[in-house]
Amino acid sequence: MKLSKETLEILHNCQEINNSIVINPGNLIKTTHPDSLKILLQAQIVEELPYEISIFELSSLNSLLKMFPDADINFQERFLDINTSSSGSIRYMYSEKSALESYAAVYIGDKRVFPKDLKFGVENEDLKFELPYSDLKTAMKVSHIIGLSSIMFETDDNGMLYMKVVNPRNDTSNSYTKNICKCNKKIKISVNTDNLKLLQRDYIISILKNKLIFKSVDEKLLYVVASEV
Repeated sequence: MKLSKETLEILHNCQEINNSIVINPGNLIKTTHPDSLKILLQAQIVEELPYEISIFELSSLNSLLKMFPDADINFQERFLDINTSSSGSIRYMYSEKSALESYAAVYIGDKRVFPKDLKFGVENEDLKFELPYSDLKTAMKVSHIIGLSSIMFETDDNGMLYMKVVNPRNDTSNSYTKNICKCNKKIKISVNTDNLKLLQRDYIISILKNKLIFKSVDEKLLYVVASEV
């Protein structure tokens, strides 16, 4: 099996969120921030994985896959065979799942749960709208340049929704504002830019009480990003 360019991109994105991961058999990959539910990712891939895969250091596997982009990947129950046409083959052993509990699992109540066992979905949304990635990318660049780490979605008294780069605790700081759409609800929610580890896609954004859900237009990616306290 050759992994698609999109799947390699998703695995690298998972690494940015959490360097340890457990993946169920099938075509869904899920991961979350190692310390909390700041950001969760569910990605649909084109390949069907035959076994559960536990990886302690995803960055090392990604480096090998980048080094041999045309390799044939043979999924075994306890390891990967990475076969290249001219450079030999690599046996990459899976980690013990139990050893990853402190790194790849998060607390739900008083229990640790692996993201692969979480259910992702959208419920009771206050607002849903489409946002081109170019608009989000601009806001992220501005936030970096002016040294602010919050992106806020807020409506004004006329029902216009704006995306803003702001300091939520100082209304006299530098800021950036872009109008998004009309809205018949009062909205004010902000997220930390450190948690917006999104692939370059256009997204349908759903605003809920304490989180934003970014669903790619092609419906293959879904990110749940917690709001700032």
